[in-house]
Amino acid sequence: MKAVLFALLMLVPGVAWADDFDGKKASEYWYAAHAECRLGQDATGAELSDADRAADCNRREILTILLETHHYCFDKSEQEWAVCR
Repeated sequence: MKAVLFALLMLVPGVAWADDFDGKKASEYWYAAHAECRLGQDATGAELSDADRAADCNRREILTILLETHHYCFDKSEQEWAVCR
């Protein structure tokens, strides 16, 4: 299980390590992955393959875990990630 989590964390470069966790960067990656997962299109509007869309959905879930682990909460009314109060 740990090996699987480690492999999944490698899909999210630059935000995974506690020593230099960048919540702003992680949330930016989350928004991009969330949009591509939901819409099935990249930022240019090109359709994603099923595999690419699934990868974006998985990336979003990993980023959700990372953000929550680092005490970030998703404010549904503001539709943004921020440090939990």
